[in-house]
Amino acid sequence: MPPFLGYNKVNRGEGEVIVEIGEERDPLIVIGSHGEGRIMVFTSDPAPHWGSGFVKWEDYSRFWARAVRWVAHEIA
Repeated sequence: MPPFLGYNKVNRGEGEVIVEIGEERDPLIVIGSHGEGRIMVFTSDPAPHWGSGFVKWEDYSRFWARAVRWVAHEIA
C-alpha cells in the first residue's frame, strides 16, 4: 500500500486495528462487528486529496472490492 498524505486521527475503540499509520501508529484500517453486521473504518481519504498515491496503486480496485465483499459477508 502506498504512503498517505494525511488521515483522520481517531481513538482506538473496540475494533481490531489491522493497519496503522504515522509515527504514533494511529489506526488506518479498523474492522469489527455489530450484531450480525461487520464494520470497516478507513481513516484516510480514498480519493486524490490524501490518497493521491493510493488511488494510483495497482491494487486499489481490488482492495475496495474485497473490503466491500468482507463487510457484506461474502468472504471470510
